[in-house]
Amino acid sequence: MKFKSMNVLLFSFLITAFIACGDSTDGPDTNNENISQEEYDQLNRPCLNESNALSLPATLADMNNYAQYEQTILINTVLQLSNSLRESLSMGLYPPENAVAAEVDGITINANDTGYEWSSGGERYVYLLTNNGYQIYYYGSESLSGREVINVEQDENCEQFDYIQYAYKDEGDQQRGDIVFAYSFQQAGTAKIVDFGTDQYKSDSESYRMRTFEDLSGELTIKTGGKVSQNIFWSADGSGSYQIIENSQVIDEGTWSF
Repeated sequence: MKFKSMNVLLFSFLITAFIACGDSTDGPDTNNENISQEEYDQLNRPCLNESNALSLPATLADMNNYAQYEQTILINTVLQLSNSLRESLSMGLYPPENAVAAEVDGITINANDTGYEWSSGGERYVYLLTNNGYQIYYYGSESLSGREVINVEQDENCEQFDYIQYAYKDEGDQQRGDIVFAYSFQQAGTAKIVDFGTDQYKSDSESYRMRTFEDLSGELTIKTGGKVSQNIFWSADGSGSYQIIENSQVIDEGTWSF
């Protein structure tokens, strides 16, 4: 099975796009003052840190061992990508220095909202603070209301963190486009669970769920087009088993040990 890196490339492109927005010298068409350092300090910071990283048994993480089997290579690849995403998301996406207080429009931004806006390439963006996260909206050159392109939510103890990226230039007038990328972290008892991938309802999409436990045993579920295509399980000693699934039927299975 070939691992598709499109998901991570897509996410990386988004990060680059918003960093580029921050470097833009275009300012919004408003007389509001630029965002202050005090306002920056009050923005919701991502709660993700090293404690949210996933780990594997030493025997399974040893390249001399895992390079022997396709499934163990896949486990290590997904784990490394998962931890890279966590690290990128922990930096957060924030308004650039030229952002100003967002204008109330009564549609996307109401009087009691805390929001900041900026322009890049003649297009407007709005960062809207929520109770436990933030949303970023994109306005086309003639749009009266914003299209949500990013939604980040987290709970107070960081036992749940959710990032969703929507298509920002989609067909139609809906408030948000299709999900093009999503990432979530969940602490469920002693288990850490990470999900990431593209729109699960598209036939060529892939999504990944990795769950690791306190003893470093774990499982990886891969979905293609929203349907499970592979299950992989491993023990604390690094040994494990797998199932290849097609049309809800197991078509191949096996085990490994070191």
